[in-house]
Amino acid sequence: MTILDQLKNNPVIATLYGDSKLDLFEDNPTAFAFLANIPLVELGDVISRLREKRVFTIVNFDSIAGLSPNPDALAYIASLGASGIISTHASAVTRAPTFNLLSIQKVFITDRSYAERARNTIQANRPHLVQIMPWPVIPFLGQEFFDALPPFIASGFINTQEDVERSRALGAVAVSTTQASLWQLR
Repeated sequence: MTILDQLKNNPVIATLYGDSKLDLFEDNPTAFAFLANIPLVELGDVISRLREKRVFTIVNFDSIAGLSPNPDALAYIASLGASGIISTHASAVTRAPTFNLLSIQKVFITDRSYAERARNTIQANRPHLVQIMPWPVIPFLGQEFFDALPPFIASGFINTQEDVERSRALGAVAVSTTQASLWQLR
């Protein structure tokens, strides 16, 4: 089963911002977790705990203090057993597959002019997936924006089941959210 098939079956990705919800996540696991703002010294333990539950763990590379977008940091993340990374840094996104890591390009779309730059960046970096933030901008981007891109994950301000459903209806392969009440949605 491909990653896209798995995401279609498990479209809500739990985002753990820090380790404060780790116990809650372990009681209500999803198939995927984004790890953000985890102290570097605790990252290996968190990844290990989630991997024991067969969770596909993806590290938000930019939010881990002490990491920089270089090959040594990517090798370290891979050695911890992470499945992939999310980053705004082109160098991290383009190098991640070299370390057998799934690469997700994070883009923040703040206005229409940035949308064009974001599309060009994504096309140049060739990530496996794209994380688009905040999700409410997605309807304004138009289908032609997405036609030339890899599959995308909607993120930011995903607070209700309706947000999940609307994001998926607009073409998102999955959504990511810190809202634990949504983690079990299919």
